[in-house]
Amino acid sequence: MGTIIAGLHIVREVVPWISNDLPAASQLTPFTKWIGMDAFSFESNLLYLLLPLLAAIVYADSYLLDEKSGFTKSIYTRVSKGKYLISKFLVTFLTGAMAVLVPLFIHLLVTAMLLPSMMPDPASGTSPMIEGKMWLDFYYEHPYAYIFSYMLIDMLFAGALATFGLAVSVFVKKRFVVLLAPFLLYLFLFFILQLLGLPAWIPFKFLQPGQTVLNITVLKIASELVVVLGLSAAVFLTEGKRRETY
Repeated sequence: MGTIIAGLHIVREVVPWISNDLPAASQLTPFTKWIGMDAFSFESNLLYLLLPLLAAIVYADSYLLDEKSGFTKSIYTRVSKGKYLISKFLVTFLTGAMAVLVPLFIHLLVTAMLLPSMMPDPASGTSPMIEGKMWLDFYYEHPYAYIFSYMLIDMLFAGALATFGLAVSVFVKKRFVVLLAPFLLYLFLFFILQLLGLPAWIPFKFLQPGQTVLNITVLKIASELVVVLGLSAAVFLTEGKRRETY
């Protein structure tokens, strides 16, 4: 799904500029038209809105499916419950991270082949990066490093959200609810933090490399990442060990 959204963005927002003769077209680069940087486009917002679903749908329900099928009984005869739970948690985190990384990386690769990789110019008016945004100088001096650094942030948070669904699966036996849980958390944080006047703390906003709000910081991102990942790990590993397998 993520790759389809990325492909749609390339067709609608990148390809039309390749042979465009308008002066602004010469200023458009992978650093402005990559789906992560083109933060006000429909496809970019859709991709980052669905990020929790993309992360969860791959593997977040695997523990629930193992329990329902009785597969865990077989597993526990060969490895300890603790090792199984830790492995399940790590694989869920990694698959969730990769599910988000793949469309972002493919889009960057294609965009870099279609558009010239000219250094972004703050005077051009085509860049979303302005004063008050995180890593502003880093973006203008090392744009590819900025993009890859932000990809890492997106990966880590996607993995954390996937593990939240895994933690929910210890209590909830409906697959649909487990897969939807990270998305519901995402929306909950959006509305609550928006009401509190804290837009820079909203994951939907700070995960977009184009940064649609000001005053985003690494500390804010890291704080929420640690809370989501830490709580998910604590709940899943503790409750998973405590519960009996029938």
